[in-house]
Amino acid sequence: MNMKTSKINVLALAVLSGGILAASAKPAPAVLSAYSFDPTFTTSDATVVWKVDGAPLATNDLSFVSPSLRISPAVTVATDASGKITGAGSLVLIDTNHTPFSYFLVSISGKISSTTASAGSPIVSPLTLKGSGYTIDSNGVPSAASILVTFKGDGTTDVGSNRLNGTLTGTVKGITAGKPSSHFSFTTNAYVAAAIDLPILQTYVVQSLRSGVGTAVLLSDDTTGTGKVKPSTNYLFSIKGTGLYSGASFILQGTVGSYTNFTTYGETNVIPLDAPTTANILKGSKFHGQVITGTTTNVTVHMQTGI
Repeated sequence: MNMKTSKINVLALAVLSGGILAASAKPAPAVLSAYSFDPTFTTSDATVVWKVDGAPLATNDLSFVSPSLRISPAVTVATDASGKITGAGSLVLIDTNHTPFSYFLVSISGKISSTTASAGSPIVSPLTLKGSGYTIDSNGVPSAASILVTFKGDGTTDVGSNRLNGTLTGTVKGITAGKPSSHFSFTTNAYVAAAIDLPILQTYVVQSLRSGVGTAVLLSDDTTGTGKVKPSTNYLFSIKGTGLYSGASFILQGTVGSYTNFTTYGETNVIPLDAPTTANILKGSKFHGQVITGTTTNVTVHMQTGI
């Protein structure tokens, strides 16, 4: 074998060997993990939101039209995650002498919302109570009547009394308690019963990390979403509400850190997990129809493992 042939053969073997090694090299396997993600926000680190849970009432000693004519509501009202208000029940207009009185079955509809500028002080507009009923006079004789009431919030709140303030206007058709005419209208300062709430998010994350980058799928009974994760760096999750949470949206960004020592199969094992350690609510997030913002370091993560 001459020198020239030997060089060619060595080169061929090197090329062949390199080709085999290149062909056998595979991408690094993805690191898969599943965990619960529960950021908890408080009044000190997040925008509070309001949910309407009662009927509007006049502010002057519950007077509806005059000191002798009052409203007595018996309604069920709820606000969903999109800010839509619904409800139903009854309204009674009663004179201080108890007769005559008017009774109405009403349906309730409306919305509550806020913008970035009015975050924490939402507007209820409009909230309507509409229905029909009857009036009983002092002789026990009924006559048909109907009512339409509209509440419009003015953006002011009363946290201590759980109230959103505004104006109440209404029209009653038919003979009604305290009014001999068959038609009258009224306008009065009023409030609607409400309660403060905070952004609530509890979801599960299925995470895939490969070569320093990762993707995430988020899901629960009330949420669905996607995200990106950089180990030991940061994450960005975009989450939409489903079911009873339809209309809510959460865009979260924060830091990612390492968790260990999870209980698996009844024993505590050192299992590394890169997952969120903080949560910052970004622009575009809404809950109960209201813009929300906030940052928390109170994040709870639990790896999904065996019992």
